[in-house]
Amino acid sequence: MKIPEFTVSDQVYATRVNKCKICPHKTDHLGAFWCGTPVIGNLVEVEGEKKRLCGCNMHAKAKGKIWGCPIGKWKPVQLDRDSQRILVDAAKAYQAHQSQQAYKNLKEAYKQVFGHYYDRNACSSCNAGKKLLNHVIDITGI
Repeated sequence: MKIPEFTVSDQVYATRVNKCKICPHKTDHLGAFWCGTPVIGNLVEVEGEKKRLCGCNMHAKAKGKIWGCPIGKWKPVQLDRDSQRILVDAAKAYQAHQSQQAYKNLKEAYKQVFGHYYDRNACSSCNAGKKLLNHVIDITGI
């Protein structure tokens, strides 16, 4: 499925997939290829620095504008300045307070920028807030 607001062009997608196909950390499993160990990822050393592979199905991940390679082989498509500011402000407020209201504001900021709520299964709202915060930090680089 291709949703223009959230997916990269076919050319960008092909470039990303081709980089993943030759990556030494790629794992082939169940007819697909993954970034490290499927689903859970794993730690690797890249240029003397420990990095966590994401464990994602790379055909799916390579389509998304906001995702990048965890070891820097390709970058996410950059958000415009206003969207970046909305997410950064909400994330910093949540980092400072970690209240229910700050979490709600971060969720709403994410929805304002991407048109949907961030939905990751989590066992508690505290855990969900941390996952959303980490996702926003990955997107914005704060």
